[in-house]
Amino acid sequence: MKKYVFPMLLACILVNGCVKLYTLPDPPPKEEWVDIALENEDPEIKAKRILDAKKAAIQCLGALVSKNWSKALSYMSDNTQAALMAASGGQGPESVFQEGIALVNGEKRAFDPVGDVFITNVVDIRDEFADRKDVENTTRHVFYAVDASENAREIIMILEDGKWVLDKPQLFSALLAP
Repeated sequence: MKKYVFPMLLACILVNGCVKLYTLPDPPPKEEWVDIALENEDPEIKAKRILDAKKAAIQCLGALVSKNWSKALSYMSDNTQAALMAASGGQGPESVFQEGIALVNGEKRAFDPVGDVFITNVVDIRDEFADRKDVENTTRHVFYAVDASENAREIIMILEDGKWVLDKPQLFSALLAP
């Protein structure tokens, strides 16, 4: 009996002694999270990354304005192209641009390639708009297509397969007021 007392005592101490001594606090809301990699990023690298993303957004806009649908699609993410394919009724993403019609929940809806993807009568593509806090990191950047009335539409650019592309899986989005 004596030979079992010590192992039993040791087991009780270990089980009872391994009680959680400290509970971590809940994390802050996701909107308050900070990407430390961005804070410590070299300013030149950050500027180049933002410039590359903006250049891709402008290229996409230019292709839509000039009705070069295949080039415009090359500046769109896989998710965006899949949304366009779904909105085409199986005819292909380019048909949504060409015909100006998108199927949404089984209903045909007018679709303006420039106005619905960016904004009608774009005068600027800005990095910031109306004190909005954007979730950005080294593979995601938010711009705003702005018209003369200072209305805007959010333009999300993501890094996909080493290239900056427009990510807009929801084809229709509300305008943002100044």
